[in-house]
Amino acid sequence: MVDNKLERKVLIIVPDFKSLGGVSTLYQTLKMDQITNCEYFNIQFGKNIKHFRFISLVIIYFLFFLKCFKYKIIHINPGLVEKSYYREMLLIIIAILMNCKIIVYWHGWKNSFEEKIKNSKIRSMLFLKTYGRAELCIVLGTVFREKLLRLGYKNRILIETNCFDDTYLKNDIPEKNRKLDYPVRLLFLSRIIKQKGIYIAIDTLNLLTEGGYNVELLVAGDGKELKSTMKNVADRNLVNIIFIGNVTGKEKHNLLKRSHIIIFPSSHAEGLPITILEGMAYGLPIIAKSVGGIPDIIKDGENGYLTDSVNPYDYAKIIERLINDYEKYKEISFNNILKANSTFLPENLRNRLISIYNNI
Repeated sequence: MVDNKLERKVLIIVPDFKSLGGVSTLYQTLKMDQITNCEYFNIQFGKNIKHFRFISLVIIYFLFFLKCFKYKIIHINPGLVEKSYYREMLLIIIAILMNCKIIVYWHGWKNSFEEKIKNSKIRSMLFLKTYGRAELCIVLGTVFREKLLRLGYKNRILIETNCFDDTYLKNDIPEKNRKLDYPVRLLFLSRIIKQKGIYIAIDTLNLLTEGGYNVELLVAGDGKELKSTMKNVADRNLVNIIFIGNVTGKEKHNLLKRSHIIIFPSSHAEGLPITILEGMAYGLPIIAKSVGGIPDIIKDGENGYLTDSVNPYDYAKIIERLINDYEKYKEISFNNILKANSTFLPENLRNRLISIYNNI
């Protein structure tokens, strides 16, 4: 049981916990609903009732309206992507009418949609009349603070992080001098969609294999591109690529323990992927595309390496350099374990959020 002193009643909007995604994982890990005066409100519980979707949405908004009589701080978790942006905008309108305080914790950001808002007087006005009324906006990187300011937001902006699940690490702490044995296992841990960079990861592995390196690519996750990805690998007769499927709990813990490097070449509308934090907690160097809040966390040569490239050759060269420099690998691994355990533990983020709520 988690409990801390929360002076005000807070309602946190969360997605369906059965769905895959970072926001769902984050709030399951944080367990904020176990804190007195704090409750989760699922905004997606009717999403599978296809023929009654409109009715289910009406019910959701009505139930939310009733909750606003009880909870005077409403914590909303949208991304700046059209679906969640407009869905949560209606919640904000209700909360404003009910005179509730609003906190917006931004997760993910689609640049093309940002441009649509900036280039439309109506969309800009709607943004300022809804999201612009939030007492506080929490963002996952410096880049998002600058973007909010350019959209005209004038209230307080706080840069925060996500957290990782440390349940299994409490009794099974990774070695601070992590071994780089063979085969070197690259881990792609994400939803399997093209924008997350799955094909870049596969081509990177193939280049390393052709270069004579003893490497494997472990692909962990599920998604709409999984079958196509597996067919692509089979059709090309690629070797040393292992599809594991979606992993959670002890299985994910064991997977992270036996992996060596995280590869995350995503061009998706990322905020701060939990995969990055999980990899760091287990001492894995991070090789990633420089998107979203990742550059605020990963420093080149200190926590891994970042690139703006989508060329598998560039990822292969970075990984090759790391494989050939074990002392550097150990240094990065040690740095990541220290950083993750000082910043990204659930209890740390939980306490910071409680402090935010109490000071609104």
